[in-house]
Amino acid sequence: MSTHHGRDLHADSRGHFMSTMGFEYRMEGPQATGRVVIGPYLQAGRRWPGVAALLTFADVLIGQLASAQTYPRISVTADLGVTVFSPLPRDGIYEMTAEILKTGRTMTVGETRFYSTDGRLLATSVGTFVASPRPTDEAPNGFPDTLTARTTTEATAPSLTQQVGIELIEPGRAEITLRPDLFNATESLQGGLVALLGEVAAASAATAHTGHASVVSGLQVHYLAAARVGPFYTSTEVEDTEQASRVRVEVRDPGRDDRLVSLILADTRPEPA
Repeated sequence: MSTHHGRDLHADSRGHFMSTMGFEYRMEGPQATGRVVIGPYLQAGRRWPGVAALLTFADVLIGQLASAQTYPRISVTADLGVTVFSPLPRDGIYEMTAEILKTGRTMTVGETRFYSTDGRLLATSVGTFVASPRPTDEAPNGFPDTLTARTTTEATAPSLTQQVGIELIEPGRAEITLRPDLFNATESLQGGLVALLGEVAAASAATAHTGHASVVSGLQVHYLAAARVGPFYTSTEVEDTEQASRVRVEVRDPGRDDRLVSLILADTRPEPA
């Protein structure tokens, strides 16, 4: 599961991978908004955004809202999906709004919507979050009613994939090694990076299978266990459709008896010309 700590936002921590993403957001009561410029660092193709990057932003926004609902227990991500409808807008700007759709004593469902500056809907994300059962995952001082954050650390690599050290071993098999700048608050691999590992694996598998450059247009990530040891690796299965491919991705942790830590279903399509 991906974990959020309102008292320890990695997006505000210099040196953490999220601080290189240029993401700014504001939490105010039951609402959350965000903004980012998608340039080459966060692109998956020439005219296509990194879908795992969008999922990461949604994870932060909905996760903060969900944790406020389950206070003092912190909410963790159980399932999170994102679907992209359109290539990159000309200016690369994505504006986000997030809200809670349903909440109960332990479970919260939220949605993030991504818009262009002229109001076109570019992508949506819906996720289910549950209150962590671990006694240590609490925020006894609560969460701020208003929070504004901006990520500003300079990246040291030309792309997020390279920044976090993802290696493509062969089509469909990608690997990442856990290190402190990739942690979530429980010192396991941050959930957005689990998604990014799946995105890299799925795009490469679809490209090899179809013979043309492919990008991921949708991700559905099921977080089954914390990714704590590593190095984590993927395996893939490609399912054909007439216009696109769906790729089933398993993410495993060989350091914990090859445990399945995430199941990812990725929809792919040809990269826009």
